[in-house]
Amino acid sequence: SHACADDIIHLLSRPLRTASSYSLGNYLVWFESVIRKETGCVTYLVGADGGDCAVFDPLWDIEPYLEVARRRSSKIRCIIDSHSHADHVSGARRL
Repeated sequence: SHACADDIIHLLSRPLRTASSYSLGNYLVWFESVIRKETGCVTYLVGADGGDCAVFDPLWDIEPYLEVARRRSSKIRCIIDSHSHADHVSGARRL
């Protein structure tokens, strides 16, 4: 059984740290940041091992998100742009 996106989004109400894992019922839920060193832009993924994951404010280069999802055996199900991005072009449509 896989964690659903609603379970993952619910996790956001808890304090999170970069590259952390939390237990949510039967699931190991994780949080990981992706940082673009050239600009300092930070984006985030949250998901459950072997389940769904969400990407927040993705950068144009989507490979880091695909790599994290592969490594975590998760499938990207949600892409969330929380605001318009003056500092980068969103990769949401590419994901």
